[in-house]
Order: sequence, then C-alpha cells, then structure tokens
Amino acid sequence: RLFRRLKSLRKIISALSAALLPVANAFLVLSLVTVVYAVIAVHLFSDNPLFQTLSASVFSMFQICTGDSWATTIVRPMFGPTNTEIPHFPIAFFFFSYILFVGTFLLNGQLCR
Repeated sequence: RLFRRLKSLRKIISALSAALLPVANAFLVLSLVTVVYAVIAVHLFSDNPLFQTLSASVFSMFQICTGDSWATTIVRPMFGPTNTEIPHFPIAFFFFSYILFVGTFLLNGQLCR
C-alpha cells in the first residue's frame, strides 16, 4: 500500500529491481574469474601458505581484488630472497593480469553501466 502512494519510492524500487540482474551477472563473472585464478595460484604457489588450498587461495584472490593490503601481505613476501625457485616476472605478471582484469574491466565496468 505504501508503494502505491509514493511515486518516488516506486521509482526507486523499480530501478533497484531492474539493476539486480546485471549486478548478479557481474558478480557471477567476477566469482568465476577469481576461482580460475585461485586454481592457477594453487598450482603455481603451493609452497605459500596463502595458496595451499583452494579456499585459502580464493580468499587471498578476493583480498587482492578488494585491494586490502595485498601488496604487502601477499605479493611482496613472494619476491623475498627465500623464494628463488620462481622468477619474479611470472609472479608479477600473474598478479598484474588479475588486478588489470578484475579491477579495471569487471569492477569499474559494472560501476560505469
């Protein structure tokens, strides 16, 4: 009854319901890309405790996606002197491609719609 009386509230509710499907699709694509990168990270960085299991790897990739101190807690320790068996360029390329793809194309692309 309240929605029938207030036209502005009805417009807001209809806009929210129209935006629900595109946001859900973007979240699904973001989740799919994150899981794919997490599986690759489990195979590449299995010696790192942040990437030993799929659940830990998905959480770490989500932390990278949100920008929550990912450079200091996740990536920079991988460049340390103890990790000499993996060259630095593939590590940097892996995380840079993830940030570029997820941050630039998926997160910002959905906000610009």
